[in-house]
Amino acid sequence: MEKLRLIPVSAEYAAEIEEYRAAFPADRMRVTPDPDSIPGLDRLEQFSSAAEWLRHCASVQEQISWYLTVRDSDGKIVGACCLRHALEYDDDDPEFCSHIGYSVRPDERRRGYAKEQFRLLLAEARKLGLRTVRLICSDRNTGSIRTILSSGGIFIDAIYGEESGITVNRYDIPLIDMEFKYYNPSDEHRSCVVRTMTKLTGKPYPEVKEALAALASEMGFAEWNEQAVFEKYLTAHHFHKLDSFSGMQVKALPLQTGTYCVFCTNRADFYHLLPVVDGVIYDRRDDSRELYVISVYQQETNEVKA
Repeated sequence: MEKLRLIPVSAEYAAEIEEYRAAFPADRMRVTPDPDSIPGLDRLEQFSSAAEWLRHCASVQEQISWYLTVRDSDGKIVGACCLRHALEYDDDDPEFCSHIGYSVRPDERRRGYAKEQFRLLLAEARKLGLRTVRLICSDRNTGSIRTILSSGGIFIDAIYGEESGITVNRYDIPLIDMEFKYYNPSDEHRSCVVRTMTKLTGKPYPEVKEALAALASEMGFAEWNEQAVFEKYLTAHHFHKLDSFSGMQVKALPLQTGTYCVFCTNRADFYHLLPVVDGVIYDRRDDSRELYVISVYQQETNEVKA
């Protein structure tokens, strides 16, 4: 695949942006949550000219960044993308907001450009300090769904838009590594050992389970009881079940914060242990945050070795 790069939108590209807009078919509303917008060129359709839209971009550059995706070999603009610095932007409904919007020029599709554009934009998101990005797309947009999933996206849910009449899929992409925190519940200070598992971020349950077994041995734990093994990604908005276990509920976490696997020494500890989220301790009984302990139980009590 040819090399691509992102360049911030600017007045010198006004003519190219107008040409890009003209390249899109009128039936894009079939797969776009907002039928009056070209993904990646947020709100362009609300302005009479690209020059006017660019002045708008400059006025809100602290809230959202726009980029053109350029092919190095000939300098052609093959895509466009935008990065919201936060989900809440003006009067948009946060449920239908996305950190990222993107599009590839119709005559340049099926060349791998969408995934590469994603990769470049996620790098910009990391520079902003985002720990996870939220994405949305129509449930009929199979191309975007494939791109999101292949880029590490995790399906959250599907919501129906009353105005657009389109069902929208929501996804998260975690940008920092999975962390495991090993707690010694008998320690009143709740000291813990932290291990970052870069290679496990986004991996399926069997691979995580194998790593957990190795870490259990390394940390001096006894045999594990698998009745409550869960995976939780850092800064995800939700819990992800690694496998099906009866009797445990996986609840949504309405916080853009860190999440962990917590190891307890017995079942009783599970019910009173306070998880640490982004360095702040929350009680799991705090109903307003719906926080639940993620736990792997030991069959025997062993103190965590630092």
